[in-house]
Amino acid sequence: MENGERRQRLRVAAQGGFQFRKQGETEPEVCNGQLVDGSVAGIRFITDAYLEKNTPLVIELDLDQLAEDAGDWRSFWKIEDNRVLTVVGSVMWCQECEDNPEGFEVGTRFTDKA
Repeated sequence: MENGERRQRLRVAAQGGFQFRKQGETEPEVCNGQLVDGSVAGIRFITDAYLEKNTPLVIELDLDQLAEDAGDWRSFWKIEDNRVLTVVGSVMWCQECEDNPEGFEVGTRFTDKA
């Protein structure tokens, strides 16, 4: 991999909102996120809540928001007709947004299909 890049999957810009919740909580709060980019291996998004590293999340993504990459996602995650992909992910990092001090930018890695 060039330039110190560790990713094995190409990330592409993505737009749209989605919902997530912390996995394993008895009464999980449903949170909103705004996609920045993603690949079949994980996403980067903006949210208003700070998330600790390694926090497991259940993420629901509308595949229609991924435009031309939706076919790759369907193939990788072995889904056919379903518009929504529900995956389990882990927070890899979380930092304050440079242009929005009330928001946080979060990087996740998908670990399983929910």
